[in-house]
Amino acid sequence: MEILHVALLGFGTVGKGVYQTIQTHQKRLQQLIGRRVEVSVIVIRNPHNYTDFQGSVSIETDMKAIMRIQKLMLFLKRLLGKNLLIHI
Repeated sequence: MEILHVALLGFGTVGKGVYQTIQTHQKRLQQLIGRRVEVSVIVIRNPHNYTDFQGSVSIETDMKAIMRIQKLMLFLKRLLGKNLLIHI
């Protein structure tokens, strides 16, 4: 099965919720889009705020990290109260 690689921009309340939803609803997401969804990178401002993160996802502070992921298909960001889904 193909994988939909996703990047999260930010890991506050919304970012954590999106991450947890992807992890806990994987079967349903596969049914809806026909692919496994995998968070490949999370881009944050301050890594010291996320020392308790237990996932295996790469945590980066540089936005350029998104461009280094060869199979990245989209990234998610919440900005000014609106959710953005941006295809690459």
